[in-house]
Amino acid sequence: MDYSLAISPDLKIDAEEFASAWNKDSKSKDMAQASAVGKAKERYPFIDPEMIHQGLIFLAGVAGTVALDVVKDLVKDRITKFLAARSGSDAAPPFEVIVIQTGEKSVIVVKANQS
Repeated sequence: MDYSLAISPDLKIDAEEFASAWNKDSKSKDMAQASAVGKAKERYPFIDPEMIHQGLIFLAGVAGTVALDVVKDLVKDRITKFLAARSGSDAAPPFEVIVIQTGEKSVIVVKANQS
């Protein structure tokens, strides 16, 4: 199974930078191969266009037996580590990971919490 991943521009994470960090970690790379696909050519009418302005990340090769919640938790863990490493502390800005499904497509969306 394959998923698309959209990261809020508020978090200032470049799609290529995140895909590279994902693939360098053996746990996440074993789950799926990540590649930045640039600006989306597909239409995602259910996602704010700003969310995909900086590009999408394509997670390819997730085993069909792996639950979407496992993938979502791994994305959350990788985003937390990415943000913490960038800030130089263990604290990452608050964010949430949600899944938007339409038909057979699932898009994992990472949004900054504004609380």
